Amino acid sequence: MEALGQAHYRLGQYTDAKTVFQQVLTANDGNATRSTSQAYLNELNSRLNEERRENIFAKAAAIKQKIEQIDIQTEAHDEWTSRPLTFAVLPGEIKRSRIAAESGIADLLPLLLGNLLDANTPMQVVDRELLQEILTEQALSGMLSTNEGRLRLGRFLGARLFLKCNFVRIGMDDKAIIIIDDVETTERIPVPPQDIQLPVEVDSVVNAYAKIIWERVSNHFPERGRLYKGADGPQINIGAAMGVVPGMTFDILADPDLPPLPGVKAVVLGSPGNTMSQVEVHGMDLNTIETTPEGGWFVCVRPDGAS
Repeated sequence: MEALGQAHYRLGQYTDAKTVFQQVLTANDGNATRSTSQAYLNELNSRLNEERRENIFAKAAAIKQKIEQIDIQTEAHDEWTSRPLTFAVLPGEIKRSRIAAESGIADLLPLLLGNLLDANTPMQVVDRELLQEILTEQALSGMLSTNEGRLRLGRFLGARLFLKCNFVRIGMDDKAIIIIDDVETTERIPVPPQDIQLPVEVDSVVNAYAKIIWERVSNHFPERGRLYKGADGPQINIGAAMGVVPGMTFDILADPDLPPLPGVKAVVLGSPGNTMSQVEVHGMDLNTIETTPEGGWFVCVRPDGAS
């Protein structure tokens, strides 16, 4: 019966799909099946919100015009200091992977993965419902086929990263191909293919994918900022919003193109604020520290939390 609900879902027959999954939820006591059915129902309730859908459809032409008018020239910002890791999860493709289709992981991943990364990492998901409605408009979804189009759409949504997961069958094995694209640079952050094996516990799979995505993203975008002297002593101009935690150790650099200063480090004291962190500086004369971030020393988190 769950397969019937999935078939209705993929055909866009959302009312019929909702009816089926409500029946599955009522009739089945298995934790895995109930969890999957409830996830489908949450997604269907969002898609069947007619007031929101009509509002988006009415604005589709205006949205397209705004996206086309966006200036795609590089935005002015401090290229060294970490910025919010905003992202959107795009729907993936199923290429001969029965496991991905029948387990529901292919359908549910965009919703569950976005929510999990947003809740458990410094990554920030953009308006998922707005993205979903944009993708239903052919003229808008077609923008994803070019780098310029993705950049415009990313700027409109406020997303620096686009995530996507395709499901394929290679030989006798089903695999998930996780794609992480930097919208601004068009660079792709590499992720090794992930095996898909029965039985598929959707929540466990999503947790595993979220973990490896954050590992890859955090390695690609290490916490970086500027060291300066604040009213209460040395500070760095990034905080909890960028993933800074108590005890985190930073290298100090005179220039981004030079190696870290030897024997010198900054260690986060106490709980960091949202946008700044108090630090203790070791091996450096505090009188050499400027009083504003703009003139401050450069700092970068040490790999693997090295002290």
